[in-house]
Amino acid sequence: MFKRNNYKRYKILFFVLCVLFLFSILKIFYIQHMYADNKFTNVYKGGTQTEKISELNYNICDCLGKNLVDTNRKYVLVIDCRVFKMNNIYEQADKMLAFTYIMRSANDKFSLDEINLSSGKKYYEVSEDYYNKLSLICKYIKGIFMYKYDAVNHTSAWGIENIISNLQCKDKNSLDGYIYENIKDNKSNVLKASVNNEGAYSELTYSIPSDNKNVQLTIDKNWQDGVREVLCSSDYNKLNNIGVAVMDSASGEIKVLAQKNEKYPNILLGAEGLGYPPGSIFKVLVEMAAINDDKLNLSEKFTCTGRYCKRDGKSNSHGTLSLYEALKVSCNECFMKLGNKIGYDSILNMCNKLGLGKKVLNLSAESKGSLPELKNGLNNISIGQTFNVTPLQMLGVYNTIVNKGIYIKPYILKDFYTNNDIVSAVAKTEQKKILTEQNANIIRNQLIDVVNSGSGAKAKVNGVIIGGKTGTAENGKNNDIWFSGFFKKNDKYYSMIIVVPNLPLENKEGELYGGGSTAGPIFHDVVNKLK
Repeated sequence: MFKRNNYKRYKILFFVLCVLFLFSILKIFYIQHMYADNKFTNVYKGGTQTEKISELNYNICDCLGKNLVDTNRKYVLVIDCRVFKMNNIYEQADKMLAFTYIMRSANDKFSLDEINLSSGKKYYEVSEDYYNKLSLICKYIKGIFMYKYDAVNHTSAWGIENIISNLQCKDKNSLDGYIYENIKDNKSNVLKASVNNEGAYSELTYSIPSDNKNVQLTIDKNWQDGVREVLCSSDYNKLNNIGVAVMDSASGEIKVLAQKNEKYPNILLGAEGLGYPPGSIFKVLVEMAAINDDKLNLSEKFTCTGRYCKRDGKSNSHGTLSLYEALKVSCNECFMKLGNKIGYDSILNMCNKLGLGKKVLNLSAESKGSLPELKNGLNNISIGQTFNVTPLQMLGVYNTIVNKGIYIKPYILKDFYTNNDIVSAVAKTEQKKILTEQNANIIRNQLIDVVNSGSGAKAKVNGVIIGGKTGTAENGKNNDIWFSGFFKKNDKYYSMIIVVPNLPLENKEGELYGGGSTAGPIFHDVVNKLK
């Protein structure tokens, strides 16, 4: 009895659905006879519709020509309502029935009634599966065509490729303004759909302007993807964000500019802020100033009383140390004494030479940081407190050491090129001699020892030459954690900086956050990934 009742219900439901569908068909038939006269038909003979098929009218590729922008492919069906009403319901009943059924399954906003009352175009987004099903039917129905549209995935808005894909700044003096000036006359990539004499969109042609300018960055997509994979691994679940930048030491080309969470303002640019206090990674710049001005005797000893150095929250005296030994253990007091010995002007002069207080890439969202001010005291300045830098600025500082004493400004725009592969070269970067090669090598070897047997030991990778310096900087109630250095791969040097901003002194498990314990392992993992 129960099965028999269900069967009756299904028969009734099927009958109701058939009646509703026939009613919709009759409405279309009525409208056809009301409006589809000869004048109306003639208007649409040979007509063409144009649709944009991509959000961007330029490509952004890496140094090897690989696409950098993450896009979401959308599948769109277009109904030209006036032409659609010309369909002959009696001759196309099976096609119209199939089309209506698929569309109602594919898009819950689809309504024949709405189409009948409209005279313009209706757009419906469908899945790829339904797109493929509809493509078998649409060519038999008047007033319908489909296309694919590439929309930029804006969820990672602060990734460098997304910054370049969303050019809001029109300031010609900025990098994004400069790029905009070069691509602003580009024409859109479009689909042209032509309707034949029967009202069917039978010819689809794509128009991609050959003389459009595209953007090539210095980024290496394989490296960039690899670094992002490291940062998003379970090893670093406890860290909200991490920034990593890698550059070719000899050329200044930035190969990686990535952070764990690209939804947040870009920490490598110091975006929407002033940057971060550098902490102990600034000690290298103080030594560079001292050695450059001949105010440093490498055999000179400094005594640490423990007044400014702590271990496990308690005063910790390092005793009497050479500068080499002081850098190895990151002794605050020794570098305070060195800073007071060489003076504020020497430190400030070196800051200016190395580009601190200035934008590196010259992006509109990029911070300039701030230069140290004497009023805040040489003790604070000498250990990287009371002023701010951006990670890209400090990347250039450390690169000078491994680049034989030559400062080379990091850059990211490689070239413009057209779809015809015609390349428009752009001004690359600037460089200048800061240290003698001999003095640069002295500091370089110190940084290698910091990793081999000092505070940066957790960055060490067997078989790879690595040098670097740890840093933990007080920033209000939290600390900013750093590791800045270099590594050698395939007989080439690369400089790299790690920054982990806004961390408490320790995590919930009581583990201390610091340059050596937190940023050092990240440096190690990135080198392992790239080697």
